[in-house]
Amino acid sequence: MKEIIPLIYEGVARHEALQPVRGYLGMSSIGSPCELQSWFSFRQTSGALTDGRVLMLFETGKHVEMIVCRALRLAGIKLKGAYPDEQLSFSDHGGFFSGHPDGICEDESGEMILEIKSSNTNKFKEFQKSGVKEVYPAYHVQMQLYMHYSGLPRAVFLVMKKDDCSLYLEVVSSDPVCAEINIEKARRIIITHDQTGRISIPIPISSDPKSDTCKWCRYQVPCFSPEESLQSVHSCRSCAYLNIGSDFKPSCGHRDHKIPLKNISLGCPQWNWVCRTPFTIEGEA
Repeated sequence: MKEIIPLIYEGVARHEALQPVRGYLGMSSIGSPCELQSWFSFRQTSGALTDGRVLMLFETGKHVEMIVCRALRLAGIKLKGAYPDEQLSFSDHGGFFSGHPDGICEDESGEMILEIKSSNTNKFKEFQKSGVKEVYPAYHVQMQLYMHYSGLPRAVFLVMKKDDCSLYLEVVSSDPVCAEINIEKARRIIITHDQTGRISIPIPISSDPKSDTCKWCRYQVPCFSPEESLQSVHSCRSCAYLNIGSDFKPSCGHRDHKIPLKNISLGCPQWNWVCRTPFTIEGEA
């Protein structure tokens, strides 16, 4: 019966790989230290399959959100846009940059963004010692963006330790400079070409695939060996002909098309992978 365990993980991983790819750049991931990693995600690059065990861990985190929201309400805390309510949503850059906070909570001082996470014991101790900005900068950026778009000056960061359901709470104040830096970062990633008309691809954060930043990244192959990478998503988003300018209105740059795109999740026979080496479009010198 033990042989079924790897089959469980494989089944979960393969199921996840068949799910529709997210149609926007997430505010939850823009805080990644590597801009190219966010670019790969936005351009629907096929990376390594996420381990089924890790995916099950992510699913556990969703249940933690449900448990904590219920507990907050039992404690008399007013919530809105929190489970089981309809989720709140913020978007920018023509809808290509989007995020969904866990809700808004209210105490005697007013409303605050609510962000709920789960962690193991070691990470929980790090949060207690150093705070979210130091331990997990991407979470900090995520909350800064939610505060920016909601106009709320504070956020509540609430973590449940999965081992024993201990809770860590931190109140985070808004940092407008941090929010603006990451809004501009998202803009750079979404706009497809630089001022010379060349496809705009961020520089990798490291040239060493074994570095701390890169060794766990699912985009190692397209980043370091694009000629060996297999691209399974043949959509407009992963195509070199996609044009998204400063007006954030997508169009096709193929010489036979030159049309606005109503659904950039589709592809066509002229699809040309944007990560192909060298980074040029067919027909260009």
